[in-house]
Amino acid sequence: VKGVTAVFDDPTHGRYWVAEFDNAVAAVMLIIREWSDWRNADVLWIHSLYVIPEARGRGLFTQMYNALKQQVLDCPNLAGLRLYVERNNAPARRTYTNLGMTANHYDLFEWLK
Repeated sequence: VKGVTAVFDDPTHGRYWVAEFDNAVAAVMLIIREWSDWRNADVLWIHSLYVIPEARGRGLFTQMYNALKQQVLDCPNLAGLRLYVERNNAPARRTYTNLGMTANHYDLFEWLK
């Protein structure tokens, strides 16, 4: 919860998008900007994406994704969208592929304290 609150306390951390279903929040994603020196523009990362089970398959993420993609298309300082997904999450991978996203040739390495 502290990490979520931190975004609202300091908008430079990112911004949350939400979608409603049956008059309640049913989907959420955190959008984070990352500078790309290769592209001389920011790339928007989709983080913390979640759609409640009873709202899945209703196009909520597709609507949010398309609205975000349109912002990227309209802004010359934005280069594109990225997200990471668990390799074994086949339904999510299909969704992203159906939206026109492609898997890249990178693996994610990390060190966390």
